[in-house]
Amino acid sequence: MTTEQRVIEVFATVFKKEGSELSRDTNLVKDLQAKSMNMIELQAVLESEFEIELPLDGVMRAKTIGDFFDIVNGNI
Repeated sequence: MTTEQRVIEVFATVFKKEGSELSRDTNLVKDLQAKSMNMIELQAVLESEFEIELPLDGVMRAKTIGDFFDIVNGNI
């Protein structure tokens, strides 16, 4: 499974969606109605999944799933 697939699976789990509904362009607020607590949960789950530490400021600035790919890729 690629990094992108793993990130999408995390989003699918957190937001209770099918992975096929999500893409790099999925907007966290418009499409998933993400709140700050969702962002903290995503940070924790992604850190656990990839065994990395993600910068909170980067996580809170993310607008799309693609932004999260970039953050994760920059930290693995």
